Amino acid sequence: MFMKKTALALALIFALLVSTLALFGTLHFGRAQSGTNVTGIIYSDTTWTKANSPYNFTGPVAVNANATLTIQAGVTVNIGTYYLQVNGGLNAVGSQTNLIHINGSGDDDVIVFAPMSNGWNPQTNSGSIIENAIMNYNTGFGMDFISIDNASPKINNDTINCGEFDTAISVNYGAPIISNCSINGNGGIGSIGIQLSETNASIYDNTIYATDSGIFCLTDNSTVVGNLIINSIDTGLYAGIGPALIENNTIVENNVGVQLILGSNGVQSNALLFNNIQNNAEYDFEYQDGSNFYAAYNWWGTTDSSSISQTIYDFRDNFNEGNVTFIPFLNAPNTEAPTYVSANAGVGGSIMPGGAVSINYGGSQSFTITPNTGYSIFDVTINGTSIGAVSTYNVQNISGATTVAATFASNSTPTPSPTPTPSPSPSPTASPTPSQTPTPSHTVTPLPTSTPSPASTATPKSTPTLTPITRSTPSPVPTVQEFPTLTILPLFALTILLSIVIIQKRIPKNSSHS
Repeated sequence: MFMKKTALALALIFALLVSTLALFGTLHFGRAQSGTNVTGIIYSDTTWTKANSPYNFTGPVAVNANATLTIQAGVTVNIGTYYLQVNGGLNAVGSQTNLIHINGSGDDDVIVFAPMSNGWNPQTNSGSIIENAIMNYNTGFGMDFISIDNASPKINNDTINCGEFDTAISVNYGAPIISNCSINGNGGIGSIGIQLSETNASIYDNTIYATDSGIFCLTDNSTVVGNLIINSIDTGLYAGIGPALIENNTIVENNVGVQLILGSNGVQSNALLFNNIQNNAEYDFEYQDGSNFYAAYNWWGTTDSSSISQTIYDFRDNFNEGNVTFIPFLNAPNTEAPTYVSANAGVGGSIMPGGAVSINYGGSQSFTITPNTGYSIFDVTINGTSIGAVSTYNVQNISGATTVAATFASNSTPTPSPTPTPSPSPSPTASPTPSQTPTPSHTVTPLPTSTPSPASTATPKSTPTLTPITRSTPSPVPTVQEFPTLTILPLFALTILLSIVIIQKRIPKNSSHS
C-alpha cells in the first residue's frame, strides 16, 4: 500500500512538472509572436524594421515633435481602428520591389499630419514623406486615409484603396506635394480621391479612378497638372474657388468631366488649359455661374463645334448661367496630357497592374497575367484583338485609350454523364502567338508648336492660425506586454513543496508491529 501511494505522489509531481514546462513552451516574451505591438508616444528617433514587421497598433500612436519615425521598405503596418499622428517627422520610403503596406479599418483618419509636423523640403530632399507604399482600408466608413492639416508632406508613388464616403487624401491648408499616386475608390458612393481646401498644393501625375468625385476643390490655390481622372460616379473635377491652374489633365469616362460652380469668381478664365476632356456621360463641362467663362485650348474629343457645344452645360441649357467660350479648341488630343490603358481580368485570375493605368503618349507598359489555383489563362486581348494565352505582354507605342483584357478557364474535369460511353469535349487550348505590337486605336496629331500664354498665378493667401488638432493624447504604454514570469516560478516551487509534504505524511512511522 505504501509503495502505491508513493508512486501516485511521484506521478503527480511528474505530471505537474511536464504541464508547467509545456506552459512555458507556449509563452512568448518581449516581442509578439506575429510582429510587434505598438501604441503610445514616440519621443525619440525610431526605426520600424522589416525583421520586426508587421507592426500592429493596440492603440493610437503619435510621433512627438523633434522625433522622426522611419519605416523601412517591406514593412507592414496594421493601424486597425486607431491612427498615426505625425507631430514630428515621418520617413516611410519603400521601393518598387519592396513596398510598404499600411492597413486601416476604422472610421477615423488613419494617418494625420499635424500643423507642427516636418514639411518636405525639395531642395534638401528631407522632411516627411510616404513613398512606394500601398494603403488599404478594410472596413472603414467615412474616413480620410491621409489627413493633412496645415502641413506640407510629400505623398509620392503610392497606391491608396478606399471605399464608400472615404477620402484618400484630404488637405486643409499647407502646401503638400501629391504626385504619381494611384487612387482607387472601388466605386464607393461618396468617395473622394483628393479633397483640397485653402491649400497651395501641387497635384500632378496622379491616376484617380472609380471614386464618386476625383478631385474636389472648395477654396483652393493649388495647381492640378498632368493627372488622369477616370470613371468617377459623379464628377471628375469639382471646383468652387480654385484651383489656380488646371492644365494637361485627361478627364474621361466620368459622369461629369469638370464642374465649376462659382465661374470666373472661383476659377480664373485662363486657368483651364490644354486638357483632354471627353467621353463623359452627362457633360464634359458643367458651368454653374452667371458670369462668362473662357475655356479655350482644350481637346473635347472632336473638331465639330456643334458636337462640343452639346457636351457643355452653360446658358444654352439654363439662361441664368453664363456663356462658356471654348473656341479656339485643340484639333487633336494634347499629347502632353496622359493617355491610359484599362486592364481588366475575368474570373479566375488577375492582371497587374490592373484598373486604369496612366501612360504617356508613345510610351509602353508591361502587364503580367496570373491565373488562380485551378485555372489557366484562356486568352488575352488588346482592344478586342486576341494575342493568345500569354502570361506577360508589353503594350508598346501607345497612342490613345487602350484596353487589355484577360480571361481564364477552369482546369476542373467535368463529371461524366451516366451514358455508356461518355465523350467529354476537350478544353480549348489557346495557342499563344508571337509577341507583336498591337495596332494603335488611332494616330495622334501633334499639337501646334505655339506656346500658350501662361496662366496667371493667384497671390498666395496668408496662412491662417489653426487650433491644434483636438485628438485624445495617446498614453505611453509599453510596446509589448511580457508574461509575469516571477508569478509562475513561485507557484511551481510551491507545488513541488506541497507534493513532498504529501509524500512525507503518507510514509508510515516505525512501529513494533511485525
